[in-house]
Amino acid sequence: MVSMLKRKMRVRVLCLELLGSRHFFFGGDRLDALSTALALYESLLGKDFYITIAKNEDRRTLHLVFKKANFPHLLGITKLNDLTKIVGARTSTLYNKIKRGEITYDYLSASALFTYCDVGRRIAEFPKISQLIQGLQERKVIIKFNPRRAGTMIEADFLIYVEEKPRIICLFIVEDYGSEGMYVPMSFFGTENERYLRNQTVYNVVNVEIVDTPKGKRNISPCL
Repeated sequence: MVSMLKRKMRVRVLCLELLGSRHFFFGGDRLDALSTALALYESLLGKDFYITIAKNEDRRTLHLVFKKANFPHLLGITKLNDLTKIVGARTSTLYNKIKRGEITYDYLSASALFTYCDVGRRIAEFPKISQLIQGLQERKVIIKFNPRRAGTMIEADFLIYVEEKPRIICLFIVEDYGSEGMYVPMSFFGTENERYLRNQTVYNVVNVEIVDTPKGKRNISPCL
């Protein structure tokens, strides 16, 4: 019982860290939505999330890690291919340009595809990722995702979500290439469409453990 309470406290402390994180671009002190999203994401780097799930006799542990190269994908930034700093760039390069302030919210919003690709709303809703993490411990549910049942091309393995009526905040994760049992985020967005939840296989979350990864053992993303 004591160890379980400690684990719950660890999750809540991390969520408070995420909510309290701040990041300022070089050359100014204006805190915008993109810098807030980056600060939250950096709070997740260097941490390993071990999520034990079960359904009947099927019990498994998902090892979830957040990598720098996943960040532009999650916000939909890679879709803005009418911007010279975006088109053809590796995701690791985009991450570094965002961190250095070479790509800003104002720059992204100048894209003709910004609204169509829903990038602004993804950025605005990204702070809710802290609620997704806390929700794993409190809601005790995760979905083994079947894209065909949802009528989508998102080839994810699992869906972590939280409902904020009428919105559903979704984080899709997929097994990392060449790393059996390790998962990385592949898509993030909010929606009012419940098709992603219907007719899916639901697993109970048995336990969530968050471990700080030793620097020498951190998993390095391939250059994408």
